[in-house]
Amino acid sequence: GRQPGRPVGALTVRLLEARDLPAQGMLLATDAFAEVCVGAQRFGSPRLPGCNPVWGCSFKFDVFRIDTAMRIGIYRAGLGWGLLQDELLGRVEIPFLDLEDWSGCPIGRVIEPEDPESIPAGACMFLELQCTLEWL
Repeated sequence: GRQPGRPVGALTVRLLEARDLPAQGMLLATDAFAEVCVGAQRFGSPRLPGCNPVWGCSFKFDVFRIDTAMRIGIYRAGLGWGLLQDELLGRVEIPFLDLEDWSGCPIGRVIEPEDPESIPAGACMFLELQCTLEWL
């Protein structure tokens, strides 16, 4: 693919936790994880059990002129043995303009559910993270 040239910035993302992910049946409970993407770069969090995973992990991205937003997908791991694919629970997209305003501060965002029917009425999934955006 076309190289986007030299990085214009560096984005450090500290993925803190997700809250109120949909509960699962005990027999089929699988771990939750997040995938953070900027442009073609992607990093995955550890896979943790439960509905309120506390990841506490950090990633560093190069930021190129063509990048406009950070995208985060929240997933439930598949069952293994290829029986069930990883399931996308929801996603968050944060424009770099917001990241700049909130640089160094905790950010809370509602996770947009992939399937609104899967979330009980009145419930919402929540993601907490901290980002530092530095321009080079």
